[in-house]
Amino acid sequence: MSRRSAIDPLKPVLRHVEEELQANVAKVCSSAEMSEESTAELEKLSYTLQTAARQAKAAAGLRRRMNASTVSEQMNERLSTPPDAERVDQPVKKSATG
Repeated sequence: MSRRSAIDPLKPVLRHVEEELQANVAKVCSSAEMSEESTAELEKLSYTLQTAARQAKAAAGLRRRMNASTVSEQMNERLSTPPDAERVDQPVKKSATG
């Protein structure tokens, strides 16, 4: 599996989760003074914070998955090709004197 095929489908998902997280954080930050909020507004705020927390966890998980996939693929590439691959396939030259 190539790096492109493992990570590309996750990029739009991550971007969407990050955008929704940003929107929820902006909602929370624009809230008025808490002592002036109604009980219903505080409950909405609580729900928004819970949603933002889930989105933050999801974004972190997606990033970890993408990074792990990248590292795994790099290791597979390095392990599948010996560093001295050119020399392995070439015959050893004998000197004219010996």
